[in-house]
Amino acid sequence: MKLIYISILFWKRIIIFFILCMFGLVCQAQSDNKYPCDKIDLKKIRIAILDYVIKNSIFSANEISLTSEQCVSSYASATVHPIKPVTDDSIIYLRLVNNQWTVVGMGTSFDDAFLAKIPKALRIK
Repeated sequence: MKLIYISILFWKRIIIFFILCMFGLVCQAQSDNKYPCDKIDLKKIRIAILDYVIKNSIFSANEISLTSEQCVSSYASATVHPIKPVTDDSIIYLRLVNNQWTVVGMGTSFDDAFLAKIPKALRIK
């Protein structure tokens, strides 16, 4: 009787372990996909982008719109669209460092060395 109880307990633990492992794999797979940024991050991302664009381009905050904001773990991307089409849309990549979103690159195209640092789900070609 004791042997049966130990055997059932062993198999329960194996099943629980298997379920937890599968849950971990599903969570990891989901974290590698694009997802809309949550409201708090979205606000911080937009502020970081606007600060960067104002300091490093000819545009002011009311001359651009931001679209396609996406997040993957500690990285984000967005499209910077000039309201008056003076230039093409730019892609901007950000990284979360010490709870602060920082622009790591902005442009219309990027080299392979730079893109290798960006999660594949965020890369825009």
